[in-house]
Order: sequence, then structure tokens, then C-alpha cells
Amino acid sequence: MNDHTFQENVVVLTGASSGIGREMAYQLARQGAWLSLAARDVQRLEQVANTCREAGARTLVIETDVAEESQCQRLIARTIENYGRIDTLINNAGITMWALFEEMQTLAPFERIIQVNYFGSLFCTYYALPYRKRERATVCYRQPGGQNRRAYSQRICRQQARSGGPIRFVAHRTGLIRRQRHACIPGLRRH
Repeated sequence: MNDHTFQENVVVLTGASSGIGREMAYQLARQGAWLSLAARDVQRLEQVANTCREAGARTLVIETDVAEESQCQRLIARTIENYGRIDTLINNAGITMWALFEEMQTLAPFERIIQVNYFGSLFCTYYALPYRKRERATVCYRQPGGQNRRAYSQRICRQQARSGGPIRFVAHRTGLIRRQRHACIPGLRRH
């Protein structure tokens, strides 16, 4: 079955160079999305983009550290310059760490986690907001899958993505009050 749910849907996807983001990029490409892929590692991002292009997707690569507000603003601006709109924003970029709190020498790692996981989504959503309102677009925020709140772990998320496990996203449409849960992997679908 060839699903074209995202045919010509302009999708901004952060954290697209690895893990869940990479897999979402591949699935969106197969569904005909026009992709704006963002991540810090531009070399790995280009590899993902090439695979997406081979699947027939229009693909734009934008090196972006979502912890930096100006880079998020540039991501949205370049997407609008290239595609003229944003239909879907997927705030997938995120980091985690595994350490006992009492063993922490400094709180600096927590600052970076908050910058990426919280402000990264905030910045991208803020700058996409005018276009989201106009297009009544969808925005997705990554959150832990299933009952296991440790699903933020890159290792676990990669395993879940490979096995088709329950990676969940909270999504909402501009102008709608209710929030909807979408299982985006496998068989990424827009509801």
C-alpha cells in the first residue's frame, strides 16, 4: 500500500539526523512530504536528506541547534522562503542524560537539556506561529512513549523506532482547543 497522507505537506522536522527523527523523515518522504530537515550534525543530515530525495521527496537541509533562538528563527524563515508555507512542525529534537542526581558535579547539563528540550520547541513554535495560524497547521512535540517515561533515551527510542514500538507525540491544530495523541511510528499518519 502506498500511503500519500502527507503528499505535498510542508513538514519542518527538528532532530532529523538520527533516531526517531531520521525514521520519521524517511516515512514522510515515502508519503510525498516536502521536508525541511533540521539538526546540528549537517553531515548526517545530508545523508538522511539524500535518502529522502531518492524516495522522491523535496528536501531542504538546514543546520540548526534548536537551543539557539536565532537558528530556530532562520530554520522557519528558510522553510518559508523555499516552500512558501508550513503545514506541519514536528519538534522532535531532544537530549537526555543518565546520571544519579547526587553524583552530579554541576547543574550545567540540566541547563543544556532545558535549552534543547523546552526552549527548542518554544523557539520553533513561536517563529512558526504566524504561518501555522494562516495554514491551520499541525505541531507535534515529542514526549515519552507508553508507560515508560524513560523513553526519551536515545538508545530506547532508536530500539522502539526499529521495532515499530509506541513512540507518541502530542499534536494539536491551531485554532482547536483539544489535544490529540498520535502514534507516529510505524505508519506515520496525520489525523
